[in-house]
Amino acid sequence: MKINSKGVIEGLVTEEMKGEEMYDYLELRLEIIRKFDSVSKFCEKTGINFQALSHKMSSGKAMSVGSIERIAGELGIPEEEYGKYFFAKKAVKINAD
Repeated sequence: MKINSKGVIEGLVTEEMKGEEMYDYLELRLEIIRKFDSVSKFCEKTGINFQALSHKMSSGKAMSVGSIERIAGELGIPEEEYGKYFFAKKAVKINAD
């Protein structure tokens, strides 16, 4: 698999990926950077584990309700905006080959 210039994953879908929701955390990452300058500074100031948060955001896997509520609380994200930051679907392009 590779990611093209528009950030779309190209390649074959593995058995593991079938039926699994993938999320795009770009808006969340940008909000963290807007308010804390970097993800690592956000984690330092909030006590959230940097490696765990980075993995969640880069893997595109769903976050737990507890993680969402904690991160949203630290960033001041209202519940009605959770979709924008935590549930944006990741675009996956599948080659016909």
